[in-house]
Formats: sequence, C-alpha cells, structure tokens
Amino acid sequence: VCPYCAQRQVVCNGHKTVYVRLPNVSERTVILILRKQRFRCKVCGKTSIAQTPVVRRQHQISENTRHAIDKTLIEDRTMRSIADQ
Repeated sequence: VCPYCAQRQVVCNGHKTVYVRLPNVSERTVILILRKQRFRCKVCGKTSIAQTPVVRRQHQISENTRHAIDKTLIEDRTMRSIADQ
C-alpha cells in the first residue's frame, strides 16, 4: 500500500544500499550492509523505501547502539570517552 495515497498499485523500483553501524563485537567495529527495497506507486508516482526495526527512519545508527549509548550515559563518564569506546 502506498503511504502517500493509500492505493494498492505499488511496484518494485530497485534497491537502496544502507550502511548501519551496530555495537562492537569482540572489540571490532560492525557495519551491517542493508539493501532496502524501493517501491514506486503507479497512481501518484511517489517512491518509498522498505522499513526495518533495526534502524529508525533516515538514521544510520542501529537501535542496539543507541540503547548501549543510553546505558553508558548513566555512568559518570565524559561524552568523549563514550565516543572513543
């Protein structure tokens, strides 16, 4: 269903590659490469992209990383040390 006009005449229109940063695993940086499906509405002509619960819309940091940052903000540390980690 088109999110703009609510019609059901939506066709596939390629992919968009998105690079998402995930929390570190064994002290190594993890980057998830997502190929999101792009859709185009035949009625209104607007395009939309598939959504995933891993990342918020138009963001590049995963929800897991955001929660890890929030968790470290509880501790008495500087923003610089959190960013370095």
